[in-house]
Amino acid sequence: MPEKAYETACRKLDIVEAAASKAEGLLAEVESLGDRRKLYVSAQPAFDAKVRECRSLFESLLTVDGGKSDKSVLQAIGRPVCGDGIATADGNSSPPAKFLKEFRDRINSKRLEALRVPLIDLIASVDSSLGKLACHEVDKANRTKKVEDPELEALRLIVPEMDALLGTNVARPPRWSDLKRHLSFGQFGDLDEIITWDWPEAKQGLRETFGIMQALPELELVDLDDLLVDRPSFKKATRLHWDRLSAEDFERLVFSLFLGESAYENPEWVTKTTAADRGRDISVNWVHTDPLLGTVRKRIIIQCKHWRDRSIGVHDIATLREQMKLWQPPRVDFLILATSGRFSTDLVDYVEQHNQGESPLHIVLWPDSRLEVILSTKQHLIAEYPLQ
Repeated sequence: MPEKAYETACRKLDIVEAAASKAEGLLAEVESLGDRRKLYVSAQPAFDAKVRECRSLFESLLTVDGGKSDKSVLQAIGRPVCGDGIATADGNSSPPAKFLKEFRDRINSKRLEALRVPLIDLIASVDSSLGKLACHEVDKANRTKKVEDPELEALRLIVPEMDALLGTNVARPPRWSDLKRHLSFGQFGDLDEIITWDWPEAKQGLRETFGIMQALPELELVDLDDLLVDRPSFKKATRLHWDRLSAEDFERLVFSLFLGESAYENPEWVTKTTAADRGRDISVNWVHTDPLLGTVRKRIIIQCKHWRDRSIGVHDIATLREQMKLWQPPRVDFLILATSGRFSTDLVDYVEQHNQGESPLHIVLWPDSRLEVILSTKQHLIAEYPLQ
């Protein structure tokens, strides 16, 4: 799947942060070898080599903000230090250690900025779903009954997306685990807990976390700012009239989503219209070019189901294992299930468990709401098909 602007920014921030972590490790090795050099003359060559390696990495980090290398930082690497190795004789932090601390502050600030816009959009989606779910009355008689509402299924897709957005570098807000647990159970009592306690506290925690950017205006990385120039404009999904499409129209619409996209190549049908499930499967290659890894290609299969009268359940994809034999080789890396309707709660749970397992195949669900978001940026397709 093609990267969104914030995903590209975070990926590049991860690379820079990894370099900062390596610099910290090298600095610690230099200090350790410096102590050993005092006792053994034979340690001198290894110490000199490590100093050169450390200075080279620091020099690259020093230019990240568009500035010139700070000679005081580079010259301090390998100099004798006192105490625990991070303070100089005058009691201040050593230039390399001070630089790395400020560098990480800049990275964290820019990461929060990259995530802020998509997070605001996801928070609004959660508010919208919970606003619709608030119509259910909760009392002693139904607290242990399952909530059967499409909005709860939508919420179960939004929260994992938000969780993935936060990644491993952002601390989770209060009651986040409670929110996910109550969503998993999905009873009326759980819905009451989510609306009354879990989401209000989690949302406030997210707002506080991402509001700290305003307190760090002086920490700005010029080069990293360039990563965020092409910020996505999050358009609200437009309600579309899926009932106006035939099954073949729906398949061709999904096929058209990949045409003309530079990140995809060789879209083609891999099954006939007369397939057992009365649908055609689409094959396409996702092409990603990385300056370090080169060009990487991933194969995607898209299964289209124009079902408006019922949700797609686990039993509806039971034939996937057999169909996989027909699709391979080459190996299928992603399977997209695209529907003009919705998915059952059981299927959503099944896909989440599958994607957390060891299978190399990653399954992606495209309900009607997801397709409406995608099509909101492709007005020419909405105009071509009678969707409005």
